[in-house]
Amino acid sequence: MVLIGAVLALAFSSTPNLTVGPAQIGKPISDFTLTDINGATHKLSDYKGHPILINGWATWCPPCKAEMPALLEFYLKHKSEGFELLAINSGES
Repeated sequence: MVLIGAVLALAFSSTPNLTVGPAQIGKPISDFTLTDINGATHKLSDYKGHPILINGWATWCPPCKAEMPALLEFYLKHKSEGFELLAINSGES
């Protein structure tokens, strides 16, 4: 993927060095920073106030590849509402 690099649907390819605990329903997740495939740095807090979907994926994962068209369609339908999609691939360059 780059689902849509120019419109903030991001494919992160560097392995993050995160100390983030597991997400819990009803609680905010910890802020984290990742570098995208173009070398730009993005923090989760950059998207504060926006509805956001964080999707983990891999090129070797058939279900991951199969869901990409639906994610793209949803993103395009809702981006004008501030929706953001972060697609994170931390295991491949």
